[in-house]
Amino acid sequence: VLAQILTVCRRHPDRVAVVVGSEQLTYRELDRASASLSRRLSAAGVGIGQIVLVHRRQSVHTVVAMMAALRAGGAWCVLEPAHPREQMETTLADIDCGAIIFDADDPATTPESMAALSRHSRTPPVLIGDHIDDTQPTGPDVSVPPGAPAYVVTTSGTTGVPKAVVVTRANVAEMVAGRDYSGNAPVVAFSAF
Repeated sequence: VLAQILTVCRRHPDRVAVVVGSEQLTYRELDRASASLSRRLSAAGVGIGQIVLVHRRQSVHTVVAMMAALRAGGAWCVLEPAHPREQMETTLADIDCGAIIFDADDPATTPESMAALSRHSRTPPVLIGDHIDDTQPTGPDVSVPPGAPAYVVTTSGTTGVPKAVVVTRANVAEMVAGRDYSGNAPVVAFSAF
């Protein structure tokens, strides 16, 4: 799926790729911003199978972070700041978290609060206060086997302790096999939350 999206990015760079509320990114902006963040993740040591916790409110930045995690060979797990603290702590204890991406400008996700949250991880994740940077050229992406994780969803814990459920890249490819990636429609479009 990532390869298909990147192909569309290069074929239709000026078309709108992502719309979240009033924010939008073109395929070129999505490609460059996710490549830039992916390089930061790789430099921080994120590798195949590691989870990148995206801890920020939904926005175009969230989509960039998700794609960057995939490009670095890792997987993403989105937990917004509004999630219960216990769920976030349990999730971090349950996954191999290589990095936490957060909005350094959001009072709900200060660097200090992210450092405190990261203490619940099995291994200390790298903290990355993100911003969209589409000024750098794109580079090569990591080759990842289909059985590697793509993303993690979390349960609410209604039957006990919240759990993390891993979805593989092969699972994602199967789920989206029939979608149109011709570039005629945005990859992601949310009108409101």
